[in-house]
Amino acid sequence: MRKNKLCVFLIILTLLSACQTKNFVYKKTEQHQIFQKMVLAAIDSKSMSKLGEMPWKRSAYADFLSRLMDKGKALPGFVFFDIYFLTKKNKKTDNLLANAFKAINGDYIDYHIGSSTDGHKSYSEKLLQLLKTKTLPDQDGSFIELKNMMLPIYKYARYVDGFAPAVLDPGEDIKKTFPLFVKVPWKNSTVGKKEKRIFPNIVMLLIMRHFRIGMNDLKLVPGEYVQLNNALINNSKDRKTVRIPFEKGASIKLLFTKNKWQHISFSDILNKPALAKTMKDKYIFTGLYEQSVQSSDRNTDFWPTPVGRKYGVEIMMHAFTTALRTAYIVGNR
Repeated sequence: MRKNKLCVFLIILTLLSACQTKNFVYKKTEQHQIFQKMVLAAIDSKSMSKLGEMPWKRSAYADFLSRLMDKGKALPGFVFFDIYFLTKKNKKTDNLLANAFKAINGDYIDYHIGSSTDGHKSYSEKLLQLLKTKTLPDQDGSFIELKNMMLPIYKYARYVDGFAPAVLDPGEDIKKTFPLFVKVPWKNSTVGKKEKRIFPNIVMLLIMRHFRIGMNDLKLVPGEYVQLNNALINNSKDRKTVRIPFEKGASIKLLFTKNKWQHISFSDILNKPALAKTMKDKYIFTGLYEQSVQSSDRNTDFWPTPVGRKYGVEIMMHAFTTALRTAYIVGNR
């Protein structure tokens, strides 16, 4: 009799444990598929030997995007520029890049949000209204709070598929976590008072692109998870509810792994047409990958992490893979 009771107890315990096991979107055997889709197009010494020292003319970025088109359609799944386009430069080249952004589907740029009180404060109402569609209403919770915005010019913000801040936790000397959302003061011009808005980090927008969802599909529970409703998984027709767990506040704990993604130079896309044609469905991350280059926010984009120094674009790639590796499906086990 005791043996039977013990067996029943063990069976129940096993079933409970199984119920508590998360149904991850990507099993370990499938995670290599994420890395296979990712490409780092590095702005490095090789690229500068071809295109000259930074900053480059914006026609270089327009040419880069044009190489990734085939018969009027974009080849990659998305193209992300970890580059700030904060000011107008030259009308002709500015228009070239704006038209390239308009033509290609799945392009993303970032901008700066900082903790100081410096930065641009005057923006057109149409840019602010466009930005508001990329943010969420304020809510309680432990968020990293930042103070200023340095936004891209409206001509670019209008045509890209997404623009969002590129933010690391300013309170971490060694970058161990990555905020998917931050809180920023917002002046509501219609009622003349200040409020706060929740801004998704640029990596969050790329995750949303991956799962083919919009801002209305997000449910944010600080300290616990962000829920992605109607997520499309592996191009199947079935949409699922997916959650990405937070380590703290609205941040994930970075899982650094050996870089398994394809690594090329920015100039390779310009100079090797055959290579550009292999970018179909790829996720292309473009950013600084050279210590001698100064990014437009005045500091070399090279940060200490638990596994050594990493460039900003690398950290964002690790954040992207971390989110997808830890994402789990709610229900439907």
